[in-house]
Amino acid sequence: QFVGFIGAWNNPPLGWSPIASATLGAAITTWVTFVPCFLWIFLGAPYIERIRGNERLSCALSAVTAAVVGIVANLLLWFAWHTICPDGLNLANPWLAQFDCFVVVLAALAFFAMRKLKLGVFSIVLISIGVGLVWNLAV
Repeated sequence: QFVGFIGAWNNPPLGWSPIASATLGAAITTWVTFVPCFLWIFLGAPYIERIRGNERLSCALSAVTAAVVGIVANLLLWFAWHTICPDGLNLANPWLAQFDCFVVVLAALAFFAMRKLKLGVFSIVLISIGVGLVWNLAV
């Protein structure tokens, strides 16, 4: 949604305002991302029990699940690295990368709050947004 918003904001059609273009870009991105998933879920849900009974289809579904987990893990690592090290990596000496210590500390505190204090994800996100805004406005 964010990428669709920014892409449409930077390249509005002739005669369109950037905000109208960006809103439509975000809406289209959301639509084409989630509608196919919901269609698969709603149309395929009645057949899931049949698939579980079929060993070949069940194995294929397990392989797809493993691939999806791998993709999510890859995205997690990519976003984490680019958040922690926003200036990129010095390939000559990777230890000279500019780490954003604030991000590392905030992530550690968020993890601590979820595991030990049992705060919910929504609360953690709201608190992190507030702390990040205060930090960026102060710096």
